[in-house]
Amino acid sequence: MLSGQNGRAWLPFAAWRVWLACGLGLLVALQALQFRFGYRLTADDAMFLQFLWHGWDRIWAEAEAIAKFSGRIGHYVMTPLNTLGAWVSGFTLGRLFILFSYYSVWVLFAHYLGRLLAGNRAFSISAFVVLVLLALHPLAYEHMPPNAYPLQNTLPFLVVLAVRLALMRWPSMHWFGQLVAYGGMAAAMLVSEFVFLFATALMAADHLANMAWPRRGEPQARFLGLQVRPGKLVADALVVAVVLAVYVGFRLQYPSSYEGNDPSGLANISRFFATSMLHLSAGTVFHRLPGVDFSAVSGGAWVASGLVALMTGFCAWGLLRRMPVLSAKAAITVLVCAGLLMLYIAAPLAATARQQEWCLDMQVCGYLDSRVAFPGFGILAYALVCLWVVWFKNGGRQALFAILACALGLVGGVNHAANSLVANDMLARVAPWSNAKTLACSIPQGGANALEFWLSPAQMAAVDSGRSVSMHADMNRRVYWLEYMNFLRRSGVCSIEPSDSSGPLVDAFYTSFSSWSAQGARVLGAGWSNPEFWGVWSEGKRSELTVPLQQGVHDKVEALRLNFRPYFGPSLKQQRVTVLLNGEEVATWRYSAELHSGSDCCEATVPLPQEALGGPLRLTLVYEALRKPGYPGESLDTRELALGLRSLDLIEHVSEPEGDERERIE
Repeated sequence: MLSGQNGRAWLPFAAWRVWLACGLGLLVALQALQFRFGYRLTADDAMFLQFLWHGWDRIWAEAEAIAKFSGRIGHYVMTPLNTLGAWVSGFTLGRLFILFSYYSVWVLFAHYLGRLLAGNRAFSISAFVVLVLLALHPLAYEHMPPNAYPLQNTLPFLVVLAVRLALMRWPSMHWFGQLVAYGGMAAAMLVSEFVFLFATALMAADHLANMAWPRRGEPQARFLGLQVRPGKLVADALVVAVVLAVYVGFRLQYPSSYEGNDPSGLANISRFFATSMLHLSAGTVFHRLPGVDFSAVSGGAWVASGLVALMTGFCAWGLLRRMPVLSAKAAITVLVCAGLLMLYIAAPLAATARQQEWCLDMQVCGYLDSRVAFPGFGILAYALVCLWVVWFKNGGRQALFAILACALGLVGGVNHAANSLVANDMLARVAPWSNAKTLACSIPQGGANALEFWLSPAQMAAVDSGRSVSMHADMNRRVYWLEYMNFLRRSGVCSIEPSDSSGPLVDAFYTSFSSWSAQGARVLGAGWSNPEFWGVWSEGKRSELTVPLQQGVHDKVEALRLNFRPYFGPSLKQQRVTVLLNGEEVATWRYSAELHSGSDCCEATVPLPQEALGGPLRLTLVYEALRKPGYPGESLDTRELALGLRSLDLIEHVSEPEGDERERIE
């Protein structure tokens, strides 16, 4: 099934391995330099980081909520892992660790498949697979690691590969060692469906390879006319059965409400198949080349791309001459099996109507599965080379090697040039993280002018003026950046001395009452329920706010503005709110369910007299009517609600109320 080398060696094998390792190391380093820029690029990454600064109790609570919402038990590990990944990716050493882990997955995968295909002669095959992956690997957005979900798609995969290689290396491992190994692999497979698909694809490749080339030193038997290793086959089957039992059992207990788990796209086979193929191709440079403006590539990037092309071609030339060659029948079998296993990895996502819409209608096809299946292209490339070598016999092989080496070098160089453009764009997109850190760390903890802790609207807006950091629609950007900066100061990232007398940074003119806002919690007085992600409900007949004012910051403030929603229901159609400022009545607002329903219906302004600006303001809201959500037949909530408060703004220039707002004020 395997032939020897394809040409005369011009270096001793040991020396060639050293030179090849140096060449591959240089190529990895050049690519890693581009990949080091992008981090926290998805709205999910920003969300996971938000969990962190509320502590590990909040992380665990969110993990549990997401797991039960999606029906995926792996979120108990995935969410903390993604939170940690979002945090460490903000540091240079953290990104280097992530990249090292990411490329280690390739190396272990290539070594594993090389051992399956060629046993002890796997080195050149493994090196060729890594070389192909480097040449085809695009830097991309679209939720694709290592620049998104950096630990979720590295650490569990490393565990799976390490276990598979250990079982291959020590087939007679002690039973306790096997129990630990299989237990670790099962735990990793439960982290996400992608790990499960990857691990089961490796299992299938292992057993298929054994059918073709029975492995020496392992007990073999015939089953249905096929060569199998009964012990390993049963062990792998048990692992898969246990993982599926846990996964399905959790899903039955907590049915998924996540649309990404809905396989309704299978009803349209053509869209399903097209999405699967495009998801696979989106993991390669070829999918992205049509949209690349190569005229924008800098001169320095072209020089680096030329070096990448030369090094790739040089390494490919040497490897092609040394690789063992599969027979035509074996190469075709490997092509078919590798292609089917890659399709197996992409199929579950392609079966969802959401992914079909994103890919076929919105032309956004790259996703996590694109990266998970991507290493398979290295195996496809090796099998294709074997077919061409067998077809050319001995006569034209040297010319074939030269053509293939030049082609792979060209692809690698062009890919590097295209990646340079994406790297520059990512560098600009992550600037807000640096802006926030600079602002947070520029204000000393102790001995600073008290006014420095009050951040102006201009300072807050400058952090992410272009809104380049992706966030979910329900995430308040202004709150996010304020809390992030305060977290940096608390966590020791800033080289400033902590002081008990110093307080947190404050958004001087805006306060959100979301549960994500620590500033809002400090403003709330009596008569409020627990804050929720959108804001806070009043509870009881009256509610109070203590609004801090700072001389030198708020001297020109003329009014405060509240954003809220009245609470209505079948038994409550009208609401009257009496507004008191420092104990004196200043306004009365009237609302009706007919005119003022909706989650974000209302704003009201309270003018402030000049003499009130000397210190904290006490704003009191008194409600005419209350209603319990726990009204029979509606819910079990026993709170007495009247108003849901979202935010408070301090206004320096107030225009006269008009229209509906004027009519609500007596």
